[in-house]
Amino acid sequence: MRKEIAYKNMENETTKRYSEIATYYASDWRGINTPELRREYDKFLAYIGSPPKIIADIGCGAGKAGRYFLERGFNVVSVDLSFGMLNELIKDVEPSKLSQIEPVLANMVSLPFASCSFDAIWCMASLVHLNQETKKIALREFNRILRPNGFLYLSVQNLLSKKHLLRVIESCFYDIGYDKDNRFYKRQKSLKEIASTPFLSFLIQGYAYLDQRHWFFPTKLEILKGLRTAGFEILESGSPFDQRIYFLALKNQNL
Repeated sequence: MRKEIAYKNMENETTKRYSEIATYYASDWRGINTPELRREYDKFLAYIGSPPKIIADIGCGAGKAGRYFLERGFNVVSVDLSFGMLNELIKDVEPSKLSQIEPVLANMVSLPFASCSFDAIWCMASLVHLNQETKKIALREFNRILRPNGFLYLSVQNLLSKKHLLRVIESCFYDIGYDKDNRFYKRQKSLKEIASTPFLSFLIQGYAYLDQRHWFFPTKLEILKGLRTAGFEILESGSPFDQRIYFLALKNQNL
C-alpha cells in the first residue's frame, strides 16, 4: 500500500500563504482577466442563461471572475478561505456593489449555504489544494448547494501536463517559491531531505510543496470519477494532457 501524505495543517499553511501574497496576486498577471479567460467566462455564462442568476465563485481569490460576472448582471457569492484574498476583492469593488458580489470566508468542504441555493458554480484552480479524498468531499458539497439543473464550471492544473509533472519532481529536490519582494527562488534541498522524500507517493498523489503552499495536481480521470460519483453529468471537458483540465457539468437529477 502506498503511504498517504499527511494532510494535517496543510490547509492552514496554504491559506496563510495566500493571505501573505494576496496583494501581489491581485496586482500581477494572476489578477488580470485575459481574452482567453473571458472566452471561458462567456462559455460558462451561455450555459447558465440570462441574468439575474446567482453564481458561487468558490476559491475566488482576489475576485476577478466574480467581477466579470457582476459586470454582466449576475449576482455572485465569492467564497475563499483566505481573508487576505477576500480583502483584495473588497478593495476593488464599489461599496454599493458588495451585496451583489458578497464575500464569504468559508471552506469548500463545508459550505455555509442551504442545499439548492445557487444556479451555478465557478471553481477555477482552487481544488488543486485538496488531497484526493478531500476533493471528493468538496465535489459533493458543490452538488448539494446547486439548484436542480444547476451548472458547474471546474478547472484545475493537470498532473499529466509537462509543467505540473515537472513541478512535482522539482518539489522533491528543491525549495521553490517567492521571497518577500515577490522574486522567484529555487534552492536545492540537502541530501538528507531528498533521501526522506517519498517520491512514489508524491507522483501518485500529484503532490508538490511550492511557495509554502501544498498542491495536489490531479489527472482528468481523477476529477471525472469524482464528478460522476458526486452526481454530475459531464457536458464538456478538455484534453487529459492540457496544462489545465476543465469540465462543464450539470447536476444530475437521476441520482
